[in-house]
Amino acid sequence: MNEKNTKKLFDKYSSLFKNKEDITHSLMCFGFECDDGWYKMIYLLLQDLQELKLNDNFYITQIKQKFGRLRVYTSYTNDDIDLIIQGYGDLSYKICECCGEEGVLRKDLSWIQVLCDTCMNKTIKERELRLKKWALEHTKSKLRKEKKVSNKK
Repeated sequence: MNEKNTKKLFDKYSSLFKNKEDITHSLMCFGFECDDGWYKMIYLLLQDLQELKLNDNFYITQIKQKFGRLRVYTSYTNDDIDLIIQGYGDLSYKICECCGEEGVLRKDLSWIQVLCDTCMNKTIKERELRLKKWALEHTKSKLRKEKKVSNKK
């Protein structure tokens, strides 16, 4: 998630992110480990958790995407916390992680991610460009090495 959205969530829900800078207690020092399309969903999740009026020992230790699903880890849990986290985890399977529109769980990439058709096509094009760039650089490198070998003879 970008820095602007990360800051908004940390500022608005600071009580849920105690110890966020202490890597021995929380991995939130790395921010939200997902794309910005899930910003609204995470905002609502945090709002629901804050409304539970949890005790001071509760804090979020990590929020990330794993196998296409929103994962939320906390310092402790109970049935209400589990219900909220499970609900938003289920919802995350239907929301494009990149843009926030309706998405589909994609398993045909080198990774698993929820994407809409537009973001899926964009991701494929970006990957193809990276592969072409890599192939070009690899070919140039190979030619330079061959040239050095032939110059030595």
